[in-house]
Amino acid sequence: MKILAIILAIFSAFSSFSQSKNPSFSSLSVEQGLSSVTVSAIVQDSRGYVWVGTEDGLNRYNGYDFKIYRNDPSNDNSLLTNRILAIFEDSTGTLWVSTGKGTLHRYSRDLDAFIRVASFNNLVVNDITEDGHHRVWFVGTTIQSLDLGNGQWTDHTTTFKGRLSIIGIEQIRDNDFWIAADTVLYKWNRKSGDLRTYSHAPGNYQSLSYNFLYQIAKDHRGNLWIATRGGGLDRIDGITNKFTHFRADEIRENGPLVNVIRIVCPDGDYVWLGTENGGVSRLDTHTGKFEHFVAEKQYPKSMSDNSIKAMYKDKQGRLWVGTYSFGLSVIDPYQDKFKAFKTPYKNTVVNALHKDRKGRFWVGTEGGVIKIESGKTSYYLHEPLESGQSGVPVLSIYEDYDHTIWIGSWSEGLFTYNERLDAFVRYATVGDDDYSLSNQHVFGIFQEGKGGDIFVATHFGLNI
Repeated sequence: MKILAIILAIFSAFSSFSQSKNPSFSSLSVEQGLSSVTVSAIVQDSRGYVWVGTEDGLNRYNGYDFKIYRNDPSNDNSLLTNRILAIFEDSTGTLWVSTGKGTLHRYSRDLDAFIRVASFNNLVVNDITEDGHHRVWFVGTTIQSLDLGNGQWTDHTTTFKGRLSIIGIEQIRDNDFWIAADTVLYKWNRKSGDLRTYSHAPGNYQSLSYNFLYQIAKDHRGNLWIATRGGGLDRIDGITNKFTHFRADEIRENGPLVNVIRIVCPDGDYVWLGTENGGVSRLDTHTGKFEHFVAEKQYPKSMSDNSIKAMYKDKQGRLWVGTYSFGLSVIDPYQDKFKAFKTPYKNTVVNALHKDRKGRFWVGTEGGVIKIESGKTSYYLHEPLESGQSGVPVLSIYEDYDHTIWIGSWSEGLFTYNERLDAFVRYATVGDDDYSLSNQHVFGIFQEGKGGDIFVATHFGLNI
């Protein structure tokens, strides 16, 4: 009955998830030029390009379109195969790419080509990272490091007995590393050679929740997060080495929707999870609570797929989610930030905006002025004019040191707001009067300090 309850809770979560809580995702797939719907790796380089590895080629995205790199049998400086496993840019700006069938590539920006690293022929590289000593690590069926200072390569493979199938490596302290194989977790001291093994022990809560792993990642506090293939999410405390387990729960806020976690992406006080058939979850590390974001056909801006294979947070704060069957889903914090405010005027051109010291918002349009105060909207200078205009065309808004609101207009002169009457007083050109406004096209208004003169810029000179 407990298993049934969990299943029902998961299906309920999928069907009743509120769109109001769901962030807005945009999608990029083959229709926008991506080479394949299956995304395996994502990285943003130091020049701002987003590199997307797929099952059928490498893509470079400039924010508008994709450039695709694939194997060319006639060109030894092309990718060896089209299935991309890992992408990484080191601190010198070198981009590294590994592909299926075992080879490593270094990207030449000058040639716009990929140079194959001969020593990695037939060696699979699943993960690439750089430690705090400017050594780049390449792990898979081998464990090798490259010292960026002197260019020296070191092979560490013999430290690990038996056939290697390493999926990830993370440095936790000077010489201490966590290394995840597909069925076991190692803690390794590079200097002493000490190697400790962590695996699942039935009944022992202080062990791995599952012996089959997908990925590891370190957060800014030094904690290690482990994505497992059926045991949910594990966390190892960076100081105490104690385990915490997060598994699917009847109460959906207490765990991921499913226990197959493909990818984990630490993000400050949050951790993003990409799952297999459970969409994307976000864990608040302070509260221990989860939010879930799933594909919903009735909401075009939801996730595009519930099976996730890659995830990346870029320098602009965008979360890139690579899916199995529908390309990329992207959360952009700068997208959809504006809500349209539509005025009832026939002419909705807005020329001037001002928020005064009382917190009121003034909007100057081609057909009058709008005042927004405590949710209430008032309209001024919008009556039809003898000239045939639908209202006063406002060009500028200014608040002086006495908190008086001044309005400059096109062809209708200068106005000040009278608080007591809740109306505007007009200053206009009066015949040959040298002491009236010199011209009725008012572009700018400015006061020279507290109690100072008011300067009014018109189409025919400056007025004081």
